[in-house]
Amino acid sequence: MPLPLICPTQNTAPVTGAANFQRVWWLFFSQITDWINGAARSFVGTHTNRVNSFDPSSYPMGTTYYETDRTVTYSIIPVNGVNVWRWTSGTYSIASLAALPTGLGPNDTGLLVYDLTLMHVYQWTGTVWQFAPGDPGAAFTVATNRGGPPRGGVWQKCDGTAAVTISKGDGTVDTITMPNFYQLSFGVGGGGCFLTAGTPGYVGPSRPSWDTSITAKTETEAAHTHTVGQGSVNQGALGAVTVDTAATTGAGTAHSHNLNDTNAKLKYPSDAADVSYGGGLPDHYRQDWYMRR
Repeated sequence: MPLPLICPTQNTAPVTGAANFQRVWWLFFSQITDWINGAARSFVGTHTNRVNSFDPSSYPMGTTYYETDRTVTYSIIPVNGVNVWRWTSGTYSIASLAALPTGLGPNDTGLLVYDLTLMHVYQWTGTVWQFAPGDPGAAFTVATNRGGPPRGGVWQKCDGTAAVTISKGDGTVDTITMPNFYQLSFGVGGGGCFLTAGTPGYVGPSRPSWDTSITAKTETEAAHTHTVGQGSVNQGALGAVTVDTAATTGAGTAHSHNLNDTNAKLKYPSDAADVSYGGGLPDHYRQDWYMRR
């Protein structure tokens, strides 16, 4: 702790007749100088100015420096007995990841940077970049029923758009083609695809098929007849004989017809509004799907 400040009395002249400081005044100014030099101070300036002109070994612990161009504050703290500048507060906003700061080290640990393009906050760990605590991350999908993207952040509709940049969290991006949740492989009435668990990727529709564990058949019947046409009956040598086209065949015996995927092809299931395919889907609710970039 510094010694109590010596204060000259009100009637003590600063100088003697020989124009020298009285001892009490000399002590007073000397102690003020020591107090100023030993006290923590605050500075304001650019990042470059701090790095190039403010040697941390020349200032006491607790000294702060606010970087006006990065809107962050560094403070002097001792590390292994040596004073260093350490990031202590503030977030640096950049236009895009191309402007992400470089040349960082352990003393910049915790530095926060906000990317105005993809709207993520990144944190410097001392060696690499990562999503800052509280940042939601990227490359996940959500459904919304508001007729547009979710509020907050930057989103891309899951509609098959190509060359979309998605943040990786380490200060770089992936460029991907969006999954297409609006895929239509058939029909004309809206549609889309169902979402299931598994390896990401689009799987096209397949027609329903007949159960092969049984022989699918039509109902058995024995009541129908067939009309007779002039060309439908082999008349042999009596080819000149005219056939009575008003006649019908007999009803015949009871019988059925086998059904299979070749002679009785089933349609794809679709929305009821899709008259091309005639429905078949259960009740379902449509929503828009977006991926966080």
